[in-house]
Amino acid sequence: MAKLSLVAFAAMVMTTGAAQANCSNATIQGNWTFTVHGNALTPNGAAVARIDGVGIITFDGFGNLRQQDFIVVNGVHPPPDGFHRNERGQYHIGADCTGKATIDFGDGTSVDLALVVSRAARSIHTVVSGALPADSGLRQVYSDLEKADTQDSQQ
Repeated sequence: MAKLSLVAFAAMVMTTGAAQANCSNATIQGNWTFTVHGNALTPNGAAVARIDGVGIITFDGFGNLRQQDFIVVNGVHPPPDGFHRNERGQYHIGADCTGKATIDFGDGTSVDLALVVSRAARSIHTVVSGALPADSGLRQVYSDLEKADTQDSQQ
């Protein structure tokens, strides 16, 4: 009986994993709230500034995104005042629920993100994998996104 229960449990785990690993761009369509935490680094990896923030990002289901965020660097919010709006970009989610995104901040800078969709598409975890221009500095930054209930938060 114990062997049968173990086999049934293993089959359930494998089925659940297979069901979860069926993602696409449409999987994350909608509005997501997020927090950002990390550090700006020197070329040799020394932390020079603490980065923290909150925001809302909207994925359209077709590979386009728009975002607004409120970021502080060493406890100071850089200009302009308020949330930084009109940030746009592209994303791609693979069938295995991993993906990438590029966010253009509208000022000539952008970041590339590696991301993972989890919790039955209720959470996304990201890490900055690159930044442009290259001399804008290294970033060791991650964010956690949570599915929002409203579809109209950025209109």
